[in-house]
Amino acid sequence: MANWLLRVEILVIMMIVINNLDILGVHSNLSILRGDSIPRFVPDQIKWQTGQIIGISEPLEDPSTFFFEIVTGSRFGHIGIVVVAADGRKRIYHSDPKGKGAMISPLTEFLNRSLDQNQQYQAALVVPNELLNDDQRERLISVLERVVADRIPYNHKQYMNNSSMNCSEFVYHAFLKVGIELGFIEGAAAFNYSAFNGGLRKYWSPQIPDGARYISPFSIIAHHGTRIIASNLPINQILSEREILDSWQDNGGLRQFTQLIILGNNRLSFREIDKREQELYEFFKSRASTQPYRNMPIWGAACNDLSDLAQIK
Repeated sequence: MANWLLRVEILVIMMIVINNLDILGVHSNLSILRGDSIPRFVPDQIKWQTGQIIGISEPLEDPSTFFFEIVTGSRFGHIGIVVVAADGRKRIYHSDPKGKGAMISPLTEFLNRSLDQNQQYQAALVVPNELLNDDQRERLISVLERVVADRIPYNHKQYMNNSSMNCSEFVYHAFLKVGIELGFIEGAAAFNYSAFNGGLRKYWSPQIPDGARYISPFSIIAHHGTRIIASNLPINQILSEREILDSWQDNGGLRQFTQLIILGNNRLSFREIDKREQELYEFFKSRASTQPYRNMPIWGAACNDLSDLAQIK
């Protein structure tokens, strides 16, 4: 009799856990219960809900985000918020440099930006630890609609100011308006602007005023205030310059980055572009650190006890 009651109790506990995962937008997955792995990011297997946050890498769509990934020690160059309309339409609200600021994109269009040359999504999906109640959800939508309607421009300078927003600031301020703080604001010293033993400055040397403050996609995605739903990218660790560089070469992004650098020289053959890509890779590789430029900050996802996430490829 005691054994039978124990089995019932275990079954009830398992059902509660599965139901909680469903509430978070994750399909029931026994591997989660065993702690084997974090689910891979497969759009068709996700229960999309308003308030979810998508972080992506854009190796083919926007190779300039290579800079942001390097200086943050992560694979995240862009971020947006999911909104599911009453009619089922799924859209992403975000601030985009190409769209010139706050805008709305269909979910599929946004996700396609993260596809690499192997047609794999370079993306992660998280939700706030504090699940949105109905009032917060409505207020979040209202805030997002207002920012888009106001056409707040994109912050190309990247450091925080009162007249524009980059993608991270867009997400940070939207959730702050509904009482949820995600992400972490840091000074310039927290970022790897001297990457590749100073070699990054040959291609990117942004102006950094005294007292500049920044917030990155990575600090939101990996924040201890979020819960991971699915990911094809490492979240709970700072990556080395070499790891990010090799990822970009493997997924086709470094070739796009090469073409970005030599943009305007339309007379180059494919062979010449291949040569330039290899030269660029060797330039960065010879200077790349194989160790992270800093330890995972205190705000990081290590608090979520997801130590095996870095093994997802």
